[in-house]
Amino acid sequence: MKTLVLKEIEKNYETKEKSIQVLKGVSYTFEKGKIYSIIGHSGSGKSTLLNIMGTLLSYDKGELWIDGKEIKEMTENEKAQFRNRKIGFVFQSYLLNGQLTALENVMVPMYINKEIETKDRKTIATELLKKVKMEKRLTHYPKALSGGEQQRVAIARALANNPDIILADEPTGNLDKKNEEMILEIFKELKKEGKCVIIVSHSDNIKKYTDVTLELDDGELEVV
Repeated sequence: MKTLVLKEIEKNYETKEKSIQVLKGVSYTFEKGKIYSIIGHSGSGKSTLLNIMGTLLSYDKGELWIDGKEIKEMTENEKAQFRNRKIGFVFQSYLLNGQLTALENVMVPMYINKEIETKDRKTIATELLKKVKMEKRLTHYPKALSGGEQQRVAIARALANNPDIILADEPTGNLDKKNEEMILEIFKELKKEGKCVIIVSHSDNIKKYTDVTLELDDGELEVV
């Protein structure tokens, strides 16, 4: 089932000297129940593309459709609400709040989701942490967790509002091989649940876990 569609997406960055075209008419259709990896050399625009797909960054030309809705037609407020429900983000540096416990970090996205009742937040967050095998670390703060543990909490947080799409930007970039494989196994489970998982990565190991590998080169996206 189609869930995210890119149609001739173009993105330029302006400098004092010139205009740099980062994306040149990128088109692709991502489906639910699959894992995709996007590879490419440093500076190729992978993170730019991921941020566009996550509705965090605007584009100059083209169309972005998510679950049948064109993003360009939305106001910033509508995009924020749509993003909160439909998309979960996982980052290389985890971006957990150091003042909150693992459980509290996972609950954060639920506070702006009116569909989740206050009394249910703790239960949902606890179940999500169990899903990523962090049920024994509910009350731990990020500084007391290893890198792999922090990333598992970050994945649980990304799942807080049960999004259809998971966007992961170098999610294993700071982890050793054992923790990398643990994180990728979690993504495999999310795929089985019908989620669309899109991962930007430099790791060759990622290809073993993905259904489709895409390469961004010279502003163009192709299946490899």
